[in-house]
Amino acid sequence: MSRYSDNGGSSLGGDYTDRFRVDGDFPATNPTTRPSSKPTSAVLVSLIERACAPHLHEPNLALNLEIADIINQKKGSTPRIAAINIVKHINDKNSHVAILAIGILDICVKNCGYPFYLQISRKEFLNELVRRFPEKPPVHYTRVQSLILQQLQEWWETICCTSKYKEDLGYIRDMHRLLSFKGYVFPEISLSDAAVLNPTENFQSAAEMEKEEREAQEAKLQELIRRGTPADLQEANRLMKIMSGFQESFTNYKAKVAEEVDKLRRKSDLLEEMLNNIKEGDTIQDDDVYSDIVSTLKTSQPKVEKMIDEEKDDEEAVIKLLALNDRIQSLLQKYFLLKKKDYAAASSVKIEGGSVSAKPNASLSLIDIDDEPDQPPSSASSPPPSGSGNINLIDQLNGLSFSPPATKLANNDITDLFSTPSPQPISVPAAASPATSNADYSIFKSLSPPATSAVSSPALQHQDSEWGNFGAAPALAQPASVTTHPINDDIKYTAVLTKTGPSTLQIKSTFSAPSGAVSGLNLQLSVPKSYHLTMDPQSGTTLVVPGSIITQTANVSSSNGGVINGVFKFRFKVNATVNGAPYERQGMVSENIQ
Repeated sequence: MSRYSDNGGSSLGGDYTDRFRVDGDFPATNPTTRPSSKPTSAVLVSLIERACAPHLHEPNLALNLEIADIINQKKGSTPRIAAINIVKHINDKNSHVAILAIGILDICVKNCGYPFYLQISRKEFLNELVRRFPEKPPVHYTRVQSLILQQLQEWWETICCTSKYKEDLGYIRDMHRLLSFKGYVFPEISLSDAAVLNPTENFQSAAEMEKEEREAQEAKLQELIRRGTPADLQEANRLMKIMSGFQESFTNYKAKVAEEVDKLRRKSDLLEEMLNNIKEGDTIQDDDVYSDIVSTLKTSQPKVEKMIDEEKDDEEAVIKLLALNDRIQSLLQKYFLLKKKDYAAASSVKIEGGSVSAKPNASLSLIDIDDEPDQPPSSASSPPPSGSGNINLIDQLNGLSFSPPATKLANNDITDLFSTPSPQPISVPAAASPATSNADYSIFKSLSPPATSAVSSPALQHQDSEWGNFGAAPALAQPASVTTHPINDDIKYTAVLTKTGPSTLQIKSTFSAPSGAVSGLNLQLSVPKSYHLTMDPQSGTTLVVPGSIITQTANVSSSNGGVINGVFKFRFKVNATVNGAPYERQGMVSENIQ
């Protein structure tokens, strides 16, 4: 049968000859029909409608994740289109549809990141979200109202507190405060659900950091241009200059990677110390400390190997990275052998690099620095003694310092309340200082050779391994409690716990010595896993004259943004030299926080 004939005739039949006629009687040809392709916005709207279909008895998780994938892939205006259509279905008269739409909203918030955060933090979106809320709270909330309140509470406790872009989410906090003022009661949220929205401590390369920030800048730029107010356009102009390279950004990714690599090395030091303390017959417990450190090292090792390939032109960096990679591999091997109680094989594992024997006089610092001798005390290194020799710590916390400070007091510089000069200068590695534009930002500058590096104290390593989210000190508030712990006859330790916010707490530590014969004093703190801890540098390490003091400020925040109430516990450890003899003391403080 001919391909050109419909009736089985010859290919030289009428259809064929008509097709190739040279006169004007040839048949007209129809244009080729192309498959219809819907724009992304139409596809997204269609998927949201399917996911909110009234006949569904439960959320279609696969469909919801597909919606989140489209938002992440297409970016641009898709987060805004999705947010508008989702909130439209949340206000549907059919509560079944509204509940399914809230399920989509939850998936998008937890999977689409900052571009979607921007959309849910708009005033228009939030007003639509609570449009069906009456002015006065009802006696019993509907299921839809309860789920919306739960979503707002979840955002308020997580992304509004822990996200690096929390400054852009102010309207969510305002809406939460407004509903609370009107009398609405927010339900408790699941810690496991909220943990997804908290930032993770995953090790990132410089390229990954730059890509993440670039995507956030693009999303913010598009939203600023859409709003179009003079202030927004001015900010958009500044942002475009940074993105185009016309204006230099202050973010130095190599310096940030250096800090991440240094944290990784600290965690390996901590794991080595913990493994060395395990004796034959001991069992490794499946607690959060071991699991967190081992999980971090396992997930970071492939990225370290990738960085070795990326830094192949820097011979020094490659050598240090290879040493760190081998160290992590050996530590993981030893950990799993001890887990199986194969003590003989574990003892034969040789771990190169690093040392876990901390010197008793080493000063505690949040920045990894080389060994430095203690600075000799000067007349300005400690405040003059008071007339009675005793210091009213509560008066100082309320700003009534016994001597006027020589420098301007900042809100987050709490240690200046006790000492006229600034703390002793700290020599910071070039890789850890992003503010110095012309410095040598070799991302492994801070990885000193094992023989000469000073390893941080165990308590600080413990802090780095479990609580890595550091923040600025909050504004000063009234002290919650004062606890005095006489360590021995020569040293008195005073802890002032100040609640600075619903989910933040400040620990103000003060040391005094009647004899004034203390040197090399070093304080370490540890808080439970559910909190973040960050410590400021000490005001000094030596108590020279009677009446002099050493202060240390630490800030604690709840990991999930929850309210800090009830009994709060923390451990302290003090190393010092008293009358020429080194000693170590430790204890626990337990206070009821209201």
